[in-house]
Amino acid sequence: MFVFVTGGLYGGIRYVDKKKDEAKDKYHAIRCEIVDKSKDLWKEPAQWRDRQRVFEMMKKEFDLNLYHENK
Repeated sequence: MFVFVTGGLYGGIRYVDKKKDEAKDKYHAIRCEIVDKSKDLWKEPAQWRDRQRVFEMMKKEFDLNLYHENK
């Protein structure tokens, strides 16, 4: 019985760890996409200033640094 419980716990931990890594990879991909497309999304100089405000708000509210791809 102990072996089955231990095996089940080990499998559960591996499953949760795999899901965590997948979520982290998706999060990083979305951040990189926003950084890459920022020049296309905010083309005008006035829009570029709005981009600055959006990025500052995201950093303050959600602790997301969208200025650079790397953390």
